[in-house]
Amino acid sequence: MKNTPEIRKIFLNFFSKKNHKILDSSSLIAEDDKTLLFTNSGMHQFKNIFLGLEKIQHPCIATAQRCMRAGGKHNDLDVVGKTGIHHTFFEMLGNFSFGAYSKVEAIQFAWELLTDKKWFNLPKEKLLVTVYYKDIISYDIWINKTNINPNHVIFIKDKNNKPYHSDNFWTMGDFGPCGPCSEIFYCFNKIYTVNDTFLKNHCIEIWNLVFMQFNLQVNGELSKLPKFAIDTGMGLERISSVLQKVNSNYDIDLFQKIIKSIFTIIKIKNLDLISYRIIADHIRATVFLIYDNVLPSNSGRGYVLRKIMRRAILHGNMNLKENYFFYKLVIPVIQIMSYIDIKLKEKQNYIKKIVKSEEKLFLCSVKTGMQFLNQELIKIQNNTLSGKIIFKIYDTYGIPLNLIQDICRKKNIFFDQSGFSIAMQIQKNRSQKSSYFKNIKHYISNNNETVFCGYSDIICTTKIIAIYNEKTCIKQIQADQEGIIILDKTPFYAESGGQIGDSGLLKSSNGTFNVIDTKKNGNVFIHIGKMIYGKFDIGDIVAASIDQEKRLSITLNHSAIHLLHTTLHRILGNTAMQRGSLVKENYLSLDFTYYEKMNTEKIHNIEDMVNVQIRKNLTIRINHMSLNDALKIGAIALFKKNYCSQVRVIKIGNFSNELCGGTHVQKTGEIGCFIIVSEKKIASGVHRIKAVTGKYAIQFLQKKFDLLNSIQELMQSDASNLFEKIKQMQNNLKSQRKKIFEFNNIKIKNCILDIRKNIKVVNETKIIIDFIKISLDASMLRLILNKLKENLKNSIIVLAIINKNQVKIAVSVAKETSRNIQASDIIDYFKKFNTIKGGGNAYFAEASGILNPIDLQSTFKKIFVILSKKL
Repeated sequence: MKNTPEIRKIFLNFFSKKNHKILDSSSLIAEDDKTLLFTNSGMHQFKNIFLGLEKIQHPCIATAQRCMRAGGKHNDLDVVGKTGIHHTFFEMLGNFSFGAYSKVEAIQFAWELLTDKKWFNLPKEKLLVTVYYKDIISYDIWINKTNINPNHVIFIKDKNNKPYHSDNFWTMGDFGPCGPCSEIFYCFNKIYTVNDTFLKNHCIEIWNLVFMQFNLQVNGELSKLPKFAIDTGMGLERISSVLQKVNSNYDIDLFQKIIKSIFTIIKIKNLDLISYRIIADHIRATVFLIYDNVLPSNSGRGYVLRKIMRRAILHGNMNLKENYFFYKLVIPVIQIMSYIDIKLKEKQNYIKKIVKSEEKLFLCSVKTGMQFLNQELIKIQNNTLSGKIIFKIYDTYGIPLNLIQDICRKKNIFFDQSGFSIAMQIQKNRSQKSSYFKNIKHYISNNNETVFCGYSDIICTTKIIAIYNEKTCIKQIQADQEGIIILDKTPFYAESGGQIGDSGLLKSSNGTFNVIDTKKNGNVFIHIGKMIYGKFDIGDIVAASIDQEKRLSITLNHSAIHLLHTTLHRILGNTAMQRGSLVKENYLSLDFTYYEKMNTEKIHNIEDMVNVQIRKNLTIRINHMSLNDALKIGAIALFKKNYCSQVRVIKIGNFSNELCGGTHVQKTGEIGCFIIVSEKKIASGVHRIKAVTGKYAIQFLQKKFDLLNSIQELMQSDASNLFEKIKQMQNNLKSQRKKIFEFNNIKIKNCILDIRKNIKVVNETKIIIDFIKISLDASMLRLILNKLKENLKNSIIVLAIINKNQVKIAVSVAKETSRNIQASDIIDYFKKFNTIKGGGNAYFAEASGILNPIDLQSTFKKIFVILSKKL
């Protein structure tokens, strides 16, 4: 029996012999693609080739692509573990052709690999094929160009008669490259009647041959792709289960090794099969997401990673105890999965450190969440835990819904499921809101390229080649209309590499267009803005000029961020890896990994080193070379998979060497100075430094000095002894607070002694109903209530304070007594006055509002009578 790495190797060897170039997998991060959270298919790294945005370097390619399906259209997270075929992380085997061969070769290659004795040698009688009902050509090829049983080829129609919504019409997302496909199924039983039910119950899909012919646009229409292409995908785990003759992907050699490691590490006898599967799947996803530079956070990809990790941790730690196990699985999984990329082992300690930190953070968050839940249960009104609070506990602290439901059930508190569902939907709607640019690339034509001249020019004469308004290509844009203008040449830098897009003006004798932002789709530069006055037509010649002052500030910051990046490596070490950057005109920020504390000394050292390079006035040289040559000279390449064969290298003296497409100064002295304005931890093991340069650095210092001068005036002191004077004032305040605290304690003790004199006993239940005559706030009222409750086991306590008819009431009912009388019921008697609002649960309740002393005393008497009868 062949193991999974061997099966992977056979696939790639087969297509190598068929003259396909074998390429490495791209990252799980779908870089420069706002339509996808993660790489979810083999074709993603070739998407721009399918769309005609990039040149074809290899007409025939085969890959084993790392894929992630835990967000967006292709999201299998909720079914992982429940079926034997779904995963968050998996490998997709695929072969691709960009105009090199047709459907005939694609189908014949697939049939040969699956059935030939030299390769997978699957029995032909066990294979079924589905074809899109309009794709007659593919049907004929299967029947006439292979030796498949003709009865084993069936047509599949659209779902609900909705065009292109079919299992046999493949789309990458809501928009983008698409086309009809042929799916190949392996059948476990003898094939008799072929229909949907038979496919679902007795077969497993093992290979999908997609014939990429179209681009699905925003309006639902199909346009032809520049070249006919082939895109096939075969899940490695699925074909392994078939070839290894097991019933589930989780029974293949890889998963069995991982599950064995889980069993050894967790040592929980009653852990169910689904939990083992979920943990096994999620630890693989965790390892490879972190390997591809995703870190746990509260948004985007990091949020998905955090969700995956916490889900797995909960399945292996049902009692929510400080039982750390998940991070211990990192090393075993990397040993098992390192056949994918040997570099996994180089990062195993780094990955383990991140997982351990997140696991500790989560269990600490759960502990805090349980405390928050208990506090909310005390404060609830109408004996209901609101959906809004439930959602916060679930979303912020990661406490599972079923656990919250169990707690509410035990305390006889209503669980607001509908309110939770509403809060969840609001969150989904918020996350799904798309920006104006989010799907711009699907309706911007790529027939023309924009020449960028902005490295050397800040103004140029250019021609309008396209105008868009409301996702529609228009011939003319008029005054006050918002829109997008495409030029054949532009000095405007388009947002990329962390640097924001330029703004400025497009002018002619016919009018003026204000460019507020510039973005990029392939080689097309998109100028977003508003027509200030006049009108522009397609074909007009205009003067394009950028906002020079804004560009200069951006340029200073971009060169400074290169200095900062290298400085972090030198001071903190090479593990301080960049995780994101933003270069704006008024500040720069850099996110980086670091698992130790960032103290003031380190921040000053970083700031000093950058400023030393600025004062050296180092020359910044820009060179163009091949990616391989750039890597040989030690240039930092953050996204190796996403660079073209020719790259732009920014060399700052002998200090920094980095691949970059942004704008830069000629000498570091132009930056002026560099000031770190903040450093904070934004996620587990991830820090963010925010800094300013140039005139913004001067403004920052001026504001600091102004503030210092104001404080000096206020304190009537100069800078030399200001700190000591503030410290003295703090000590005085501390001393005063201590005296107030001691005074309040005496008041509380005396108050408790007075109240205890009024205890009444009814059937062994101690009853206190009293109002406090001294001035206290609500927190002190609760404190007195709790102090009384500590020494009175079987008790009912009703206390109130009143000040100018403003009343605060607190009620406590001991657990032994709450079966007959609940605290919330007692509060309801006060709420009969419309001016009183409040609520609580069986053991504690409180209320406040307007009530005169006479009505308060009258209610006290009525409550005592009622309690006496019930007891």
